[in-house]
Amino acid sequence: MRKIIFSSVCLATILSLVLIIALFVALFIGGFINLQTALFLGVLFSVITIILNYVLAIIFVPKFVKRIKADFNAPHEANTYSAITNFVDALINTKKQNETQISDLSFQIESANSFFNNMQDGFIILDRFGNISTINPKAKAFFGANGDYKGKNINTLNSHTGFSDKIKAALQDHGGQMFIETDKIYSIVFLPSKDKGVVVLISNVTGQQLAEKSRIEFPANVSRELSAPLTIITGFADLIAKGATDAVDATHFAQKIGSECRRMLNTVENIKFLSELDEMNGPQAFVRFDVARVAAEAIESWKDSAAEAGVSISLSATICPIRGNRHLIYALFSNLLSNAVRYNKLRGEVKIAVSLKNNFAYINVTDTGIGFTKEEHHMVFDRFYRTPHALSRDGEGSGLGLSIVREIVRYHDGTIDLESEPGAGTRVFVKLPQGV
Repeated sequence: MRKIIFSSVCLATILSLVLIIALFVALFIGGFINLQTALFLGVLFSVITIILNYVLAIIFVPKFVKRIKADFNAPHEANTYSAITNFVDALINTKKQNETQISDLSFQIESANSFFNNMQDGFIILDRFGNISTINPKAKAFFGANGDYKGKNINTLNSHTGFSDKIKAALQDHGGQMFIETDKIYSIVFLPSKDKGVVVLISNVTGQQLAEKSRIEFPANVSRELSAPLTIITGFADLIAKGATDAVDATHFAQKIGSECRRMLNTVENIKFLSELDEMNGPQAFVRFDVARVAAEAIESWKDSAAEAGVSISLSATICPIRGNRHLIYALFSNLLSNAVRYNKLRGEVKIAVSLKNNFAYINVTDTGIGFTKEEHHMVFDRFYRTPHALSRDGEGSGLGLSIVREIVRYHDGTIDLESEPGAGTRVFVKLPQGV
């Protein structure tokens, strides 16, 4: 405190002396006073100034120091800094509001990105130049692309005929749609946006298209499948009725009539089964059961037929509990065994393996039968489809067995695939969620 008072007195005295000296020099030069009087008054005023500065410093300096200390210790309470404090408070509030808005915006962006990345359909946003603003993983998978394509032109990805034309039309406010068929069927929708860009939606419509195709073809297929045996039955029955056969022919014709009747009954039963599957919605009548036990039951029912055909059946299985429709899984094994036994070679084999891994049931059915070509792979699951080799070997099949198997797998949200070569047999792979 003393140092502050001393410094204040010295500073005030120096300033005062400068002013006094300047004043009396001006008076002396102007001739108002002589030199002796100027020196006397200068010394007198200097002493008075020093005393006065010292007294003022003792009185006011401690008060100022105390006030300044109070302001530093509690600046928000000092009226002197109230304007600054209010300004700082306003800045803090504005910053908090901006941080909240930025946080909300970031959350919305993250939510939108998460939604787009997890969409089951492909999603692309293009700017008015056809450059990619947003593209999700499903759209990249459709084009068979990886990496970052943001900012690149859509034509760097596209190689499908007509796609570029649809983009150009959409950029001119003309939306449209096209279908692209590879191993699957895709619907591509082009939507002009209000910002003079284009939104592209890519949807896998294989199931819907196949269902529509099946619905259209179903009556014709049923008619064809039933008309052939009915024609044979009618012909043989007419011959027997006219007495144009001997006892041996009559017996043969009667056996043929019975065979064709069984074929029709089998077709009708399979059609009925497929119709029931088509009408099912959701996991109806799902129970917990062991897939391995169901496989063993199906093998037991086919044991005699396999022995007559000279085919052996083996099962390799571990306990495999799932939640599903037990009746349908039995039908799955029965239809796979039917194909594997009927179209196998003499002293052929059928091997069934059932296992559980990572909450999925795996079913593999391998036979040493006639097989089929790679060109037929995408057709064998079609309703009423029969390979030429099957037609030449067995007239009683309906061509619905693998269709039924596929629908059962779909009903359980599973997957099915197969491998086959002519003369080298067939291997069917089924994967079902455990659902327990």
